[in-house]
This record gives sequence, C-alpha cells and structure tokens, in this order.
Amino acid sequence: MKLMNFGSLNLDRKYGVGNFVAPGETKSADSYFENLGGKGLNQSIACARAGSAVWHVGAVGKDGTALVNCLKEEGVDTSHIAVKNTASGHAVIQVDHAGQNCIIIVSGANGEVGKEQMIEACEALEEGDIALFQNEISNVAYGVTKAKRSGAKVAFNPSPFNEKISEVDLHDVDYLIVNEGEGREIVGGKLSSPEEILVAIRKSYPWIKTVLTLGEKGCYYIDGEEKYFQDAFSVKAVDTTGAGDTFCGYFLSALLKGCEPERALREAAAAAALAVGKEGAACSIPTRKTVEDFLEKKE
Repeated sequence: MKLMNFGSLNLDRKYGVGNFVAPGETKSADSYFENLGGKGLNQSIACARAGSAVWHVGAVGKDGTALVNCLKEEGVDTSHIAVKNTASGHAVIQVDHAGQNCIIIVSGANGEVGKEQMIEACEALEEGDIALFQNEISNVAYGVTKAKRSGAKVAFNPSPFNEKISEVDLHDVDYLIVNEGEGREIVGGKLSSPEEILVAIRKSYPWIKTVLTLGEKGCYYIDGEEKYFQDAFSVKAVDTTGAGDTFCGYFLSALLKGCEPERALREAAAAAALAVGKEGAACSIPTRKTVEDFLEKKE
C-alpha cells in the first residue's frame, strides 16, 4: 500500500523578523535562508520518513531540479512529476521570535498540474492506497473525484482555505485533516470551540473521518461515535513551519501500516512536536527512529 500525494513543490524563502510586517511597514529581516518546501513536498517526506511508500504527483519549473532530487533522496517515486516552462512555486515566509509563521504562496508550476496527468497517476492507484490532496495545486476537485473512482481512500487537507474548496465534492473524501481555522470554515465559520466544530462536521458529513489539529492544545479524531483526543507533547517551539504537514504525513503513514487511529494520532503528534523544535520545514521532519525513541521515553 502506498500514499499517492497530489501536492505542491515549493522553493521556500524564509525571513526571520521580530514581529510580522504590518500594512505600510518596511522592515529589515534578522535572517534569511532558502529551503525546499510546499505542503506537498513536506507531507511526502514526512510519510516517507515514517516508513511508507510514497508516490508524488505534481509539477516544477526548470528551476525545480533540487525539489525532485530531494524527493528521490527520500525514496519517493517522482515519475508523476511534470516539468513545466514556468518558474517553480515558491513561498515567502516570515518567522517571528516566538517561532510563529506567516506565509505567502506563489503557485508557479503548481498551478499547471493538468487533468491528464492526474488521470495517468490515478491509473496506478490500488485498493488500500491513500490519495492525498491539499489546496496548493490546480484541478484538486477533479483529482479528488478521479482518485475516489479509482478505488483508493481519499485524504483531504484543505489548506490554504479559499473559495476553491467549495468545488471539491466532499462525498468523495474519506479523511478530512484540518486545523481549527479550516475546520471552522468547512462548517460555515461561525462556531467557536473545537467540540462544536467536530459536532458540526459530523452532522454535515457523517461519512468522513475527521482529524482536527489544535496546535499546542492537541488534536482530535472522530469517526461516527468513535472519538479520540491526543494531548500535544510539550516542547520549546523554534519554528512551526511544516509542523502540520509533518503531522499529516505521519498520521497517514500509520494508517497505511494498519495502526488504529488512536496510535496514529500519538505518532503524528510526536512527529509534529519534534518538527517544531528545529528550524525549517522539510529539513525539520524527524525520522521514524527519532519518533520511536521520543515516544519510548514518554511511555
């Protein structure tokens, strides 16, 4: 069984700042570095480092060789990554002294992932596979439906949340992985507590298995009457960039390996905690061995 990740590939440009830049303000950065990222790349690497087979479907520009090579080095199948005559997607990231981030995404080649490319990839899906989608590439709604018709389970992480989310037929989604803000938007944007959000999602989409992440407050899993809560592990946050992607990749890897949801939550929470303790996105994702050692000390 494998994860087929229909996801973005970005060149991250990160700027360290004391506080996020305000409207009309010009500010000097304390630090700057470039890294490889994108929700798709991060989630593929997380799932691969967790020990699962991963195939990545996406697109880069001619400047994206490092992105493809990075995935190859992690053991990810890159045969469904297209090279386009445009710049690769990139992200402009501010990280403040508290480790919080603020991100601007430029889609670039991510906006040119075509339907034919998705059709070809879906032909390789098998029963037991999971097809993962975020919202940083083109034709997500088409791909979700196509993947579901191919017999795979579909996981959807609707981030960044915008009007394109409404095009996705949630009847084709098996796993919904959202943070508190995304979960609130899915059910209309008016609810306040995590518990209210979960109840509303369950009422509107009873067939969906939902993971609701709450950062330092922990995370929930709900599937009908089945409900689990996992506390966040206490760590000093250095950089939260990519922590949610790490969680997502590790959670889905655990499911692919047959873990119960409660165990999958715990492994994902541990991986995310380790990720926030290091700078960067993809480079901060822990290995399976590191997560196992961390959990052994906690159990």
